[in-house]
Amino acid sequence: FIDEEKYTWLSGVDECDWYGVTCLEGVVIGLELGRNNLVGEIPPEIAGLEYLKILSLHQNCIYGTIPSELGALSHLEQLDLYKNGLSGMIPNDLFEVTSLMQINVAYQYWNTHNCTRSDGTIAEMEYARADPVNDYNDGLKGEIFGDNIAKLRNL
Repeated sequence: FIDEEKYTWLSGVDECDWYGVTCLEGVVIGLELGRNNLVGEIPPEIAGLEYLKILSLHQNCIYGTIPSELGALSHLEQLDLYKNGLSGMIPNDLFEVTSLMQINVAYQYWNTHNCTRSDGTIAEMEYARADPVNDYNDGLKGEIFGDNIAKLRNL
């Protein structure tokens, strides 16, 4: 079964009618693409969606770092990136987004996880656990509950 609704991206259809995109008065305010077998890195160009309130990319095969450009999304309220393969530092720029109410980056490097690409091939993402005692967020580094937590007034 192929869900034709998922194949509207870049098809000439208005982006407000694309799968996983939420708009308000013709402006993109949400990208909700969790559990969609997405493979690759988060493109920093997402920051060009200046009125984005929700960015939900959880439970995919996303690797690399969280782009610091996401800190420019001054309207961002919800950031869901859990259960992927992200690594590196959590960008300090994210803590400058005062509208942010929810951030979930848990379970990076959580086990073996497969995603099926649109061409039918399998992307096997095997995430090694760096710390067998504390196996949550092994791939991300940075301090959330330090001076940065005070910056997130709506959390």
